[in-house]
Amino acid sequence: MSFKMLIVDDEPIISRGLKDTIPWEKYNIEVIGTANDGRDAINKINVSETIDLVITDVRMPNLDGLGLANYLHEHYPKVRTIIVSGYDEFAYAQQALKAGVKDYLLKPVNIDELVNKVQDIISELIVEQKDAEANYQTVLKNAIFNQVSNFPVRLSKTNKKIEEIRVYPFISVLQDYSKTLNNLTEQAMPNIKSLWKNGIDKTLSNNGYQTISIFTNENVLLTCLLEYEQDSCAERVRALLTDTTWNERYDLMYVWSESPIKLAELNRKFTDLLNNIRYLPLQKDGSVVIHHTEQQGQQVYPIELETKIVTSILEMDKEDIHRYAKELFEFFETEQYFLDEVVQVCSEIIIKLINRIQSLRNRETVQIELHYKKWIDVRLYNSYQLLKELFEDDLNVISSKLDVSEIGEKDWLIKRAEAYIKEFYQSNLLVNEVADVVNISPNYFSTLFKQKTGENFNSYVNDLRIEEAKTLLAETPLKVSEIAEQVGFKEYKYFVDVFKRFSGTTPTNYRKFIDR
Repeated sequence: MSFKMLIVDDEPIISRGLKDTIPWEKYNIEVIGTANDGRDAINKINVSETIDLVITDVRMPNLDGLGLANYLHEHYPKVRTIIVSGYDEFAYAQQALKAGVKDYLLKPVNIDELVNKVQDIISELIVEQKDAEANYQTVLKNAIFNQVSNFPVRLSKTNKKIEEIRVYPFISVLQDYSKTLNNLTEQAMPNIKSLWKNGIDKTLSNNGYQTISIFTNENVLLTCLLEYEQDSCAERVRALLTDTTWNERYDLMYVWSESPIKLAELNRKFTDLLNNIRYLPLQKDGSVVIHHTEQQGQQVYPIELETKIVTSILEMDKEDIHRYAKELFEFFETEQYFLDEVVQVCSEIIIKLINRIQSLRNRETVQIELHYKKWIDVRLYNSYQLLKELFEDDLNVISSKLDVSEIGEKDWLIKRAEAYIKEFYQSNLLVNEVADVVNISPNYFSTLFKQKTGENFNSYVNDLRIEEAKTLLAETPLKVSEIAEQVGFKEYKYFVDVFKRFSGTTPTNYRKFIDR
């Protein structure tokens, strides 16, 4: 990008000389023209409104150089001004400085000195542009996060106009997410997310698109193409990203918007995109455009297969257990069940199976950890195969535990307590509250909790909070103080102290390290 300059002098020979004898293009400068006096210069600047630098004489008719400098200082404060004068008077220099003039040079002009002054100004402009772009990107990220977050970042009134920017949003998810996760070390997972996010941003950037991408959930990346106007470009963008040459290691699936929207409309559109993730397993190409989808009617419930599965468990027939589970998921695929519907049916089968066992034993059966007795996030277990593996795991656990009469009461109390803590640790959680949940005294609970977990209550809770804070520091533009409140710390200083104790560094330094 070149910078634009206007030369102002009432002596044409001087203005043309400055314009034509210096190779301005060599310094990334385009001289857009010359003006005869200050009034002529103002008219040309008002028409162009893209001037970065003005070189002007002082003594001119109609409006002199100081009058022009004062006008620019008031109406175009970002324009840099250099005054050239044949009058070596301190009064002129004083007035020029008050008018925001960057430099004051005497005639005859030393060309090398002038070029050096201009280069210094251009260097400053480049730094300012980079700072302005960085600030603009931050404001945009905050505006996007504001639209999709349950903890919105407030926009200032001056930045409200940013919500009028048109964007093209879409989301991407990693296929077979939990399986991929299980095959990696804890340290390797952030690298996948980085490759995934950077791959999308770089692919689109290399093709002329400006993007902002943020992880809104563990397996949901929202990407917004900025200042996006033409609907016809959507097909090109989709083609660029569904071409797997840029990403040969991991399979991504996409839910696309049908058209660009204003940034202020992103919240509603993002909800539509999330809702349409459920259609992805039904698509052979792993891609959904939201206006192409249609709601399905009520699904047929697989009552016969449910009966066969329950019977095979009670008869301890492992071959039948595996065979009927396989048939059940083939049924789901054939009938095009959404993954959340699969979870609902499998959960019902597991509950009915447990109830059946309890009725046969005439007592409450052993308490066991089962996938389908808890909430399953279908954005993480985002394929029929992954849900099938969870279902078969549950059936195998139930089958192997039928002869176990009971589980240690103390272990069960702590498991209940841990589940409650993990659900409510972001609130002002106290040990008395958790003790009440498991119906024991606070002192006994504290002792028992330390015995079973190896940690005291406060340390356990703070560990959960700090891990969540690390995720928010890495993946959101929230301020540190906002993150502290979100994860359950009411006092900012205490949050910083705890974070440093658990992580060995401050939240601010942690974010800087992650962003490098």
